[in-house]
Amino acid sequence: MRLRLTHCPFEYRSIRLMSTVVAILFIVFFQTKPTEAQTESEKNRIKWVVRDLYDQFPDEHVRSLTEYPEGVIWLGTWGEGLVRYDGRTRKKIRERNGLPSDFIRRVAVAPDGTVWVATREGAATLSPDGVVLSNITEKDGLVSDDLFGMGVDSQGRIWLTGNNGVSQIDPDGTIHRFATDLHEGRKYRGRSIAVDEIRGVVWVGWESGRVIPFELESGEPSEEFSPMIFCASQTVNDLDLDSHNNLWVACDWGTFLFDGETVQSIRPENSVGDWGSGGLCAGPNGTMWLGLQVGLGYYKEGNLTFFDWRDGILQDNVNDIHVSDGGTVWTGTTGGLSFLTPSQFVPMNAPHPTHYRFISVLADSQGRVWAGGADLSYFESGVWHSLGLTDSSLASLYPTTILETRDGRILSAWNHRGVYAWKDGKGNWLPPTPIVDQRFRCLIESPGGDLYLGNDSEGIYRFDGNGWHVLPQPSEGDMPPVLSLCLDVEGALWIGTEEGLFRYQEGETQRVDFPNEGIETLFHEIILGPDNVLYFATEGHGIVTFSGGNWKTFDKYNSRLTTSKVYALEFDEQDRLWVGTRSNGLYRLQDGGWFHYKRTEGLPPARISDLSIGENGRVYLATYDQGFLRFTPERSPPETRIHSIPKDGLLGENLVIRLSGADAWQSTKSDRLQYSWKMDDGLWSAPSPARVLSIPIENAGSHLFQVVAIDMDGNVDPTPEIATVIITPPFWRHPTTLILMALLG
Repeated sequence: MRLRLTHCPFEYRSIRLMSTVVAILFIVFFQTKPTEAQTESEKNRIKWVVRDLYDQFPDEHVRSLTEYPEGVIWLGTWGEGLVRYDGRTRKKIRERNGLPSDFIRRVAVAPDGTVWVATREGAATLSPDGVVLSNITEKDGLVSDDLFGMGVDSQGRIWLTGNNGVSQIDPDGTIHRFATDLHEGRKYRGRSIAVDEIRGVVWVGWESGRVIPFELESGEPSEEFSPMIFCASQTVNDLDLDSHNNLWVACDWGTFLFDGETVQSIRPENSVGDWGSGGLCAGPNGTMWLGLQVGLGYYKEGNLTFFDWRDGILQDNVNDIHVSDGGTVWTGTTGGLSFLTPSQFVPMNAPHPTHYRFISVLADSQGRVWAGGADLSYFESGVWHSLGLTDSSLASLYPTTILETRDGRILSAWNHRGVYAWKDGKGNWLPPTPIVDQRFRCLIESPGGDLYLGNDSEGIYRFDGNGWHVLPQPSEGDMPPVLSLCLDVEGALWIGTEEGLFRYQEGETQRVDFPNEGIETLFHEIILGPDNVLYFATEGHGIVTFSGGNWKTFDKYNSRLTTSKVYALEFDEQDRLWVGTRSNGLYRLQDGGWFHYKRTEGLPPARISDLSIGENGRVYLATYDQGFLRFTPERSPPETRIHSIPKDGLLGENLVIRLSGADAWQSTKSDRLQYSWKMDDGLWSAPSPARVLSIPIENAGSHLFQVVAIDMDGNVDPTPEIATVIITPPFWRHPTTLILMALLG
């Protein structure tokens, strides 16, 4: 049940307000020094990803929002009626469908699921599927047809404010009127309302700037609380109660918080002049969302965070806000509908980063997630546990690599210390290496259980269960510092270093001839793919593969990678390759197509040092600058549409096809979808973002074209869009023409 989801729209009163607020934001954003509050603001900003539904609701002036049932949004518009939208299909209900007016100020839902709308020509009720049930006007007993504010209490009573006071409608339809003796012209027009069942009052905001409390049951002025003037000669645009039951008041030139005893003005630090809001919506834990004339504000524990058109909000004039139970923040603007959806990249608040960084990560077979920072910690059953191995006297002591052995031990390689083994809550250090005081940046296990540890000074150490042994140095000289190790299917040990690539086999270590060795290349990781191909994460060449003596490179010059600096690689259970980069986000290679996660998908610019795939396809990221992150893919597939395709064509001419698609609630933005297609019994193409295809057809006759959309998380439309096209030869190649030519010849 939602009791505080209907809010009064922002009716803009003067150009002065706009210029004043813009001046305030200029001061806040450009003239203040970095503070802890700004740091908190940035943390808040990365929690959400901004989306819009302009393609579904172009230029619609959204004045009010609510949700019922979960996942179905109701939009009250100014001039376009009421819209019911479930993420894929929309239904518009207008005056011709039974509404009293297409100009709607409020939408709310009663506990029984009845949808209520307040318009400038009266109120109406609708069924959850959008059928108009009844209209209620002054003729039925309302104090006014020109309605502004609406509230719902837990008993299902509806409260409406208008020109001449307040109306209360009982669930049985009985209408009560109160506050009708306050007439002093327009200034006593009721503009907003909040039902406060804890205090037993109804707060009503008026155009005079006053907020008057009335007894919830009798409608009489409250004896406990007195009328208050929050903003003299201004309109009280909206009222709402936060989760601590503080009353928030949104006025033209001021925003206020009343805790039952004292009043606090809410404004950005160091701001001057007036600071107003037009719409309010409470979030969890005392937070509040503010609809401003210059965007959207988020208040949390004394900090204000702002979102505007630069973040993707369709229009800065935010009229109303609704917060879903799942955390999505819906914003109705004068330019349409935008929303902030919780980012799929969630900080896990892992303990003990090293200089704010995490170096290594492992999702083990028991569902635990391990994070390597200044200490080694694991996440299990919602709680972090640290092993307490850190040494504050050694700033560079941290686990660079974490792996799970075949017998279930968790091994970690530590700079200046060696290898630590942990299992079932107990741990121990393995015997010390020949030289301990150096960096150890990679550790792998062989099929026989031997360990290989890469180091800076002596190349490779091998541990056979009894002690460490030094592998032979290459014949060309000393091994450069080792960054990565991998065993191929033939048992050869591949060694990636800061100065080239080496291979150890049959007791000898040799340099590997690598393409374009003239370019400085660091080999940060080497893995063996499910196709037994070696994959190299390099700084300099992007991703390099080796199979059957052949090299192949994927970099910013020959692929859809936007960087040649790759740090981490891992395949998931669907044989898709996940790629962590230095500063260009996260990539996934799927069926030959590249998918790039970046700020658009909620991943802030991050240097990904390591990644691991866990249960349910979750991806865990250890980063240098954004902490320890968890990415959870969504599972809803997109829909595919063939926007245009000719019914017929000529042999020898390319077939031009235009595609489009949509993911529910823009989980993947439309311009970020990719498409795979095939003609007749051919192979499916590699995914591509191209929405206009030009396909050569080699044979005349009937051809079947199929296409599917693929979203950012790899979900494929299970029902391909299909079209048939008839290809005919040009007239000089038509069989009839050829016969005539033969006869004439």
